[in-house]
Amino acid sequence: MRQRLGRDRCLVLRYDGDGGARDTWRFDSGYPDSAIAFVVDDHGPNPVAIYITVYANGNLYIAKLDGGTPGRVLWSTYHDFGGDDRPADIALQHQPDGQWGVVVTGSAQITDRGYDYLTTSHRPNGDRFWTKVYPGTHAPLPVMDDFATAVACDNQGRVYVTGRINQDSVTKYKFLTVRYNADGNNEVFNVYDGMYDEMYLDGTVDIAVDFEGGGFAYVTGTVEEHVGGPNPHEYLKALVIKYTKNSLIVDSHAEFGDDAHDVEAAELVSRPMASGQPRGVCLLVKRAELDSEVVTMTTVMYKLRGPTATSTRSGLGTGTWATTRT
Repeated sequence: MRQRLGRDRCLVLRYDGDGGARDTWRFDSGYPDSAIAFVVDDHGPNPVAIYITVYANGNLYIAKLDGGTPGRVLWSTYHDFGGDDRPADIALQHQPDGQWGVVVTGSAQITDRGYDYLTTSHRPNGDRFWTKVYPGTHAPLPVMDDFATAVACDNQGRVYVTGRINQDSVTKYKFLTVRYNADGNNEVFNVYDGMYDEMYLDGTVDIAVDFEGGGFAYVTGTVEEHVGGPNPHEYLKALVIKYTKNSLIVDSHAEFGDDAHDVEAAELVSRPMASGQPRGVCLLVKRAELDSEVVTMTTVMYKLRGPTATSTRSGLGTGTWATTRT
């Protein structure tokens, strides 16, 4: 499973089953390093490999660590588009030749457009397979910033990238999800505004793919809802969007939150449900009461099939979501 790292130093720790730190790896680019994310590759007969992505000196770095030899860095590379290039997430990719490589997504600062989605695929030996910069959908507008936040791959090596794009002003964003074939070509995209009047800086935070199910994609993020009436106010709501297998059309969606709480999406994982149940996604959210300092973390489970839960908003279709909260 993809994991996230802290933002202080580029240090990787491996813990034993009792929680004791057993092995360490360090990466030094020659500049102050901020570790962003890592993923573990345990496929094949070779020792486990650890891929990390690092932000250093305005560049996006990728490094491969030798899981069989603590402290050993096998290779590293970086991307420099002349501006500020920021990594955001990393995932393993089953590439067309049968090997397991790595994909990193983030944002590249293009001087005449602001930030655009940056996605790059690398072979297990460090060679660059392909790199794509996606400019969002704001070509007629002045410089706007689009930030990729998460990446996932399915069992055919297709790459799914999600994030937020600025289409209307300096504060209003929409969800943009892009899918590439394993070789980086034939991208398909979907811009989703959720039929909300405003979607501010939060945007999407994570993406998951039903790997064994053949490529259903799920995106989660945070949207801002406006409440009118005698006591108008805004609150945050977590949103999960389910996309079809082949065309990235919104299949259904589910909301979590109410007008008495701020609910922010945190993490999304595709996983099996209980034994004999359909696969689903697990959403981790942060829930805060609007008029107090009480904050709780809540896990929400969504099944792919089960009792139908119709959408609360017209035009978004009906889903087959069953929800379990813990």
